[in-house]
Amino acid sequence: MHDSVTVHMAVPPQRVWDLVSDVTRIGSYSPETFEAEWIDGASGPAVGARFRGHVKRNGIGPVYWTTCTVSACEPGMVFAFGVGARLYWTLWGWSRGKVNRKGMRTTLERMRDEVEKTPSA
Repeated sequence: MHDSVTVHMAVPPQRVWDLVSDVTRIGSYSPETFEAEWIDGASGPAVGARFRGHVKRNGIGPVYWTTCTVSACEPGMVFAFGVGARLYWTLWGWSRGKVNRKGMRTTLERMRDEVEKTPSA
């Protein structure tokens, strides 16, 4: 499953990228993922780097870890990653589309609210 949402932010692209690519901060913004950490020796964003997110599905449970792999990484331009096992998405992922898009939009809107109110360093 591949999906995306767009939220415009009135700040330089590098500020947005710095926030979006710092997966360890996701818990401050996501309605489902309350923490994340780089794994397998990764310490930051790079193509092929892996991280795992601690998820509370639909905000109520179940609670589990899911592994993600960075698929695109160009500082200031793009940060993309794939989530979870391919089998899950093949069998049941289609049923999560609307919820996933809503969660992505909520996450990005919360990020936008923070970067637009905080002056540049």
